Amino acid sequence: MAGQLPPGTSGWVLSPPILIGAIQPEISCGNADDQRPRFQRGRLSAILKHMTDGKPTVLLVEDDPFMSTLLSQELTKEGFLVDLAANGEDAIVQFKARTPDALLVDVLLPKKNGIEVVREIRATPEGARVPVIILSNLEETAYLKAAEELGVKNYLIKANVLLPEIVAKVKEALQR
Repeated sequence: MAGQLPPGTSGWVLSPPILIGAIQPEISCGNADDQRPRFQRGRLSAILKHMTDGKPTVLLVEDDPFMSTLLSQELTKEGFLVDLAANGEDAIVQFKARTPDALLVDVLLPKKNGIEVVREIRATPEGARVPVIILSNLEETAYLKAAEELGVKNYLIKANVLLPEIVAKVKEALQR
């Protein structure tokens, strides 16, 4: 019945086809005979960005809960929206669901390491433009070289950098 909400809902209903369309752009809403405009991933992203007051989004990929909390709080305090992922596979899923403005990723992660995450993200059309900052305790030559080859903006060593410096690097990466 028009004007009534489905039982068990509070007023906000997200249609599964719209969500699927945001994650998998080859799937569109409606059926083949539907002449109404269909949602496009770019348009939906623009709508979601408007709903967040245009705040830049950072996907923070960190498996240490303490470090994740500290970074998330600092980034939020500085006006960023923060999406969190605690392992490499979740990071890739979240990136594809909502492309962030910047990616801040640890190297040593469960399921896929940070270099593998960046490599897979860089292979997507959206991933080529997103600035990446690696934040790690590892300063191994192989990781540094791989990060450079993948176009990582900064490779920061956790023990050598303060939270405000990390935020400053994110802001700097977004201005380039």
